[in-house]
Amino acid sequence: MGAIKQQSYQPPGKPNSGIFTPEQLHLLESKMTFRKMTKGTFLFREGDRADYLYFIETGKVKVMKPIEDGCLVVLHLLESGDLYGELNEWGRVSHGFAAEVTHDGMVGMIRQKDLFALLQEHHELAVRFVNWAGLINRITQFKLRDLFLYGKLGALCSVLIRLSRTVGQPAGDGVRIARKYTNTDLAQLIGSTREGVNRMLGKLKRSKVVTIEQGYITIRDIEFLKEICQCRNCPNEVCRL
Repeated sequence: MGAIKQQSYQPPGKPNSGIFTPEQLHLLESKMTFRKMTKGTFLFREGDRADYLYFIETGKVKVMKPIEDGCLVVLHLLESGDLYGELNEWGRVSHGFAAEVTHDGMVGMIRQKDLFALLQEHHELAVRFVNWAGLINRITQFKLRDLFLYGKLGALCSVLIRLSRTVGQPAGDGVRIARKYTNTDLAQLIGSTREGVNRMLGKLKRSKVVTIEQGYITIRDIEFLKEICQCRNCPNEVCRL
């Protein structure tokens, strides 16, 4: 443990890549109503009726759920190009999570009844939509697996791997996470506390698995992280936040 290893770098994937064609996305957008998003507001709250799907044209949104001891767990970080929603095929489904805007932007909203009418008319789009729903479910399942099977350290290792795949940049013998994430940010991604993340990062730093300079994390031994969370080397569209 702690030996510095050469990293295998993979470029980040694109949201919804390989699922919807540009023509299909345009078809979906033609049925959307667009509105501005303001930081600190909510697209929806837990318990709200799930009547819409949301397309993030610009800006950023975090999908989260309160858990025990007043902590939050962030299940998804949505950015430009992401589509998100909980299907309400029976007309009585409520959101199980809340979606808070973290950066101003623009969101497209499509009513689920309009969506289902569109899918009935365009069968290829319906097939792609099933693939999209399966992908969202798979991403969520893997995140919960990391948290519940491998504990807080395993969940943190998984988050660092996902960050390396989505916003990572080659940096000598490591991969530098090109955005600053505070311990509070990381804690919300694994349902922990800031103090807990601080202790875990301290252990990883002492073992030379990661280094942190000016708020930026560089992964020096990604194989160690993969071993802790039993990483399956998922494709980029799954290995993301």
